[in-house]
Amino acid sequence: MTEVTRADFLRLAMAGALLPVLRGARAQHGGDLYVGHYIPLNFPDPATVRPGVLYAHLPAAEGDFSGQIFFPFDGCRAYNVGLLQGRRDAAGLSGTWRASADPGDPAAVFGTQGSQDIAPQAFSGKLDAPVQPGGCIGENLRDGAEWMLLRIGAVWYVDGETTFALTVRNGQVAWPAMENATYTYAALLDPANIGKPEQGEVIVWQRMGDAFDTVNFTNQRLTRGRDYIVSVLVVDEACDPLAQACTRFTWR
Repeated sequence: MTEVTRADFLRLAMAGALLPVLRGARAQHGGDLYVGHYIPLNFPDPATVRPGVLYAHLPAAEGDFSGQIFFPFDGCRAYNVGLLQGRRDAAGLSGTWRASADPGDPAAVFGTQGSQDIAPQAFSGKLDAPVQPGGCIGENLRDGAEWMLLRIGAVWYVDGETTFALTVRNGQVAWPAMENATYTYAALLDPANIGKPEQGEVIVWQRMGDAFDTVNFTNQRLTRGRDYIVSVLVVDEACDPLAQACTRFTWR
């Protein structure tokens, strides 16, 4: 198996070598929605790491983009959404993250280092630590984070691992069990609420725990005939990523 360590994650992405195996449709003309995850850096205990979700509407070529980043950290529930703004150019993505982190700190600024377009439907990079340290989000992101965005329908996994894919059937989403998986993070997004906070939550369900390979939404109050997006991240015992995928499905 090709071993991709946390230290190697960003370095390989910048070199264009991080995605030995990437599946998905080619990027279409015009902009599209990308969904992914970030993993906070340098936690003393990987079991306490809380990955989060982010999304962005990216143009097909150079241009501005926007999105959101979500903070699942304990105690941050009242301030759990940040805004992403930036630009895509030949070098990749760059921009800022602003979050209402804690009372008295309503506009902490987050930044991304230059990221490389490592495949037609994937980007990765580094999320800088907040400019103002401390507070709930500042504590969890004190050393920043690494992130990956995938175009809807794309799949990434470390070379040598079991072929990874999401299968949606009868209210269940399943994927292959991975030999070195230790933790799994899954989130269900309602794309109808993206960019429209007055309509409701973007993330309608999320779960993180010891490695699992199936989620069941039959007990969730989902709207029939409505599209949803499920995003899954699988990591090893060091919280290094093994696989990531996102797909859209219609609830029936």
